[in-house]
Amino acid sequence: MKILIVDDDHGCREMLHAHLNRNHELSMLTNGRNALALLADDDHDFDLVLLDLNMPRLNGTKLIEVLSEWDNLKVRFIVVSGVPNIEHISKLPNVIAVLTKPFQLAALDTLLNRIPTLA
Repeated sequence: MKILIVDDDHGCREMLHAHLNRNHELSMLTNGRNALALLADDDHDFDLVLLDLNMPRLNGTKLIEVLSEWDNLKVRFIVVSGVPNIEHISKLPNVIAVLTKPFQLAALDTLLNRIPTLA
């Protein structure tokens, strides 16, 4: 699976990279504006975005809202955030799960293993 990690927290990005890089192709960005530019390319081939909500330049919620207006949005999101009470985020388009930081990597693995059945 090709995964884009978008999180301004260096430690979180590195933890996710160390855990996921054996089984997945990964790219990492630090803010929503760069993610928007990358995902705007119709030829991007990301299957999934692991997305933080609180980031500089363009937060995760706004990124999803902007992308959801596009007819050709083909990527799905797992939101990973330390913000409490974000269950409403799961109702945004293409959000398949919400993980509250800190989360167990086993919970992420369980979600990733279920993704083919969610297609």
